[in-house]
Amino acid sequence: LSRIPPLPTGTSSAPRRTPPPSLVLWQMVCVQSGFYVSFGALVAVVCTLVVGGVVPAPSLAMVCSPRLSLLPDSWLVTLLGYTTAACFTAFVILAAVQRRRRVLDFVFTCYSVHVLVCWWYDGVFPWHWEWWCVLLTAAATTCLLGEYLCTQYERRDFPTHSPLLAMDSTKSS
Repeated sequence: LSRIPPLPTGTSSAPRRTPPPSLVLWQMVCVQSGFYVSFGALVAVVCTLVVGGVVPAPSLAMVCSPRLSLLPDSWLVTLLGYTTAACFTAFVILAAVQRRRRVLDFVFTCYSVHVLVCWWYDGVFPWHWEWWCVLLTAAATTCLLGEYLCTQYERRDFPTHSPLLAMDSTKSS
């Protein structure tokens, strides 16, 4: 034991592992894709189910426009779309990231990219306070649900029965 150098003060015995940048990039692509797929799918479903009046075909404007008036009762469509996307994105974060401490980073990145896409698509920065309220509520929902799911995943019981452990216990007796 005297050959092992002491740890510097303020460090833990377990080294910090940072994931490779390519893995983080692919995780971001998965989270962003999950957000847009779920949001776009719900908007498309609602557009086909809405009866009465002229219902436009689903388009990129319904996902990327910060205006809440593209459909009749569009505030409800937008609210449902963002809520569904928030819940689905939390499950995508669980599948792709699986770490509670990284959930906030991925949620912030996902919704920041969405704001930039909306800004690019509309040509002006989104100043609509209703849209921001819906967006921030969806981001908070994604973050809280994602952290809850990842915490439950990290706290799950690991199986203690292993054929190798069983062989070791029979040898020692």
